Amino acid sequence: MFELPAIPDWTHPALNHCAAAGLLTHNATPALIARHAAGRIVYLATPYVDDIAGDANGMPFDLDASIACGDAAMACARELVLAGVTALPVAALMAGMVQADLDEFRLDPLDREFWACWSAPFLRGAGAVAIAPVPGWNASAEVWAVLRWALGLRTPVFVMGEMP
Repeated sequence: MFELPAIPDWTHPALNHCAAAGLLTHNATPALIARHAAGRIVYLATPYVDDIAGDANGMPFDLDASIACGDAAMACARELVLAGVTALPVAALMAGMVQADLDEFRLDPLDREFWACWSAPFLRGAGAVAIAPVPGWNASAEVWAVLRWALGLRTPVFVMGEMP
């Protein structure tokens, strides 16, 4: 088995081994993902918590950034769906729930542990993971954690874009 660091390191040698084993594909197109993940749920990994901390108005999180993260995840999911992929845009679900909770503030959008536990069943049940080429994906601790977990489960990971 291989050991990937806890912080994003897209040049780590273990990623080359994963690619050689068919577990990691770079520059994946929606059509390629559709061919490899037909009939399976694809967990769509995009930044969320990493991108929404604080705003200029003193809020603990940036609602506009939350909405933007959800929209970016949905736009990528749309491209995958049009190619025949059953994509699950987890960040869009998170953003939608946070927006629905604005009156009560019972959900903490910055609680990484909560969101990781909440999304874990989706990841465990996914037949593949797609990493969306949205701004900040390659520096995102969330996206990296999903990659590490997926590869640990021997779930194929498709990076939709250039590797850094």
